[in-house]
Amino acid sequence: MQKSYLLLFLLLAAPRAFTQTRYTLQQALRESRTNNLQLKAQRFDASITSADEITAKLRPNPTLGFSYSPSAGSFAGINTQANIQVGKVFQLPSTRQSKINLAEQSTTLAQKNYTEAERNVFQDVALSWLDVWSAQKQLEIVRMAKVNLDSIVLINKSRLKNEVITTTDFNRTALLASQYELQLKSLEQDLRNQQADFKFMLGTNDEISIDDSDDLNYDNLPDFNTLLKDATENRSDVLAAKSLIEVANANINLQRSLANPQPELGVLYSPQNSVHYYGVFGGIDIPVFSRNQGEIKKSEYIKQQAEQNLATADIRLKKE
Repeated sequence: MQKSYLLLFLLLAAPRAFTQTRYTLQQALRESRTNNLQLKAQRFDASITSADEITAKLRPNPTLGFSYSPSAGSFAGINTQANIQVGKVFQLPSTRQSKINLAEQSTTLAQKNYTEAERNVFQDVALSWLDVWSAQKQLEIVRMAKVNLDSIVLINKSRLKNEVITTTDFNRTALLASQYELQLKSLEQDLRNQQADFKFMLGTNDEISIDDSDDLNYDNLPDFNTLLKDATENRSDVLAAKSLIEVANANINLQRSLANPQPELGVLYSPQNSVHYYGVFGGIDIPVFSRNQGEIKKSEYIKQQAEQNLATADIRLKKE
């Protein structure tokens, strides 16, 4: 009766030690989509770029200027001059729209990059699942072999006692059993390492193992040409590369529009020696030296780089 109470106490005190989650490949992929730490961090990228859309839609703030000059230390109105002006840079409609387009395309790119990151995580999870599966199978095989060899050692010990075999014959069997014992410990450590990597990929701290019932037999797979066509049109790295070209085009349009001067207009009030003056003022950059040449050229190089990335993604896709 005391042993029964002790066993019940251990079960209630440490329930996690006796539970283990078994994952098929599909279950592992679903778990990583929700809990993988890398994906959790990258989900913020689309939110960050969507905040840039808010910034792009904002208009420039007005500016307030003020000056006051008393004459001969006297603050009497007839001896003072003041100037108050309120102005605003008027952003050209094409420039504002180009900023908005760039921010929107950047958000789309962030979403495509997240899908690509998700695909890469799925690949890593699948490979890690296979590593754990392989380590489990190897461990099972060696354990079975060691059990059989331990039985032979016991038999040979009896045979040695009865002088049926020599000491040399017995030592050979015992040495082989010791080698299996070392191999077993090495495989157990390897399995723990593979499980730790797998748990990190899944974003879980639970004890895990591989579900051996998953035979990895997926029927009704399309033929090669259908797979290639679908991947060319829909695979995330290709879509991300295409989206990067759209971002580059939007950036070129923005940089070219920023080469156009942005006018500033405003009103002023200027009391001069008790006489009140009202007026308007304006200003505009004279594009003698800077016409945003550097940023325009850089944006064109970025587009060329994006086109090269797309060509590389297409070649890599066909190779894979």
